[in-house]
Amino acid sequence: MSDNKTESKNVETNTPSDTKESGPDENTVININEPKDELEEIKAKLANAEKEYLYLRAEFDNFRKQSIKERSDLLKFGGEPLARDLLNVRDVFQKALELNVTPENFQAFLNGVEMTEKELSTVFAKHGIFEIECKEKPFDPEKAEALSQIPTTDVPEGFVYDVMRKGYLYHDKVLRHAQVVIATKPS
Repeated sequence: MSDNKTESKNVETNTPSDTKESGPDENTVININEPKDELEEIKAKLANAEKEYLYLRAEFDNFRKQSIKERSDLLKFGGEPLARDLLNVRDVFQKALELNVTPENFQAFLNGVEMTEKELSTVFAKHGIFEIECKEKPFDPEKAEALSQIPTTDVPEGFVYDVMRKGYLYHDKVLRHAQVVIATKPS
């Protein structure tokens, strides 16, 4: 009988209320489909985010390609307005070259060439190209290049005495430096 008592004690000590198990208790209801639903929802969100990313990436690539094309076209065709205006000046020069110049019409020919030069200056001004005025002004190495010096009293020392080749500005930038002769004191 003593063995039975020992067994009954073991049974009493191993009741579910005395032991703590890691699993759910009897009152908890487990929904086996819930983790699957969450996983499917996360997968759907991930797929949607991936589609949006790919769409935005493609849209950005198209924008980048369009910007490159526009910049290329701007560089390629940016001078078109100037070219169109210069064609008119060229036409006038061609007409002048076709003219048979005689002593009787030489003055008219000369007037035509002067008018053409004025038209060319107008075209330049329209497109932001201006002559650098430097004769009898202080020498500016930012806008002119000194070719030589000449001793003279006609203009003050350090001033431009003569312009060998005119310089031009394109808006505020030097397009071509003027080539000048600078005045020095006579010895």
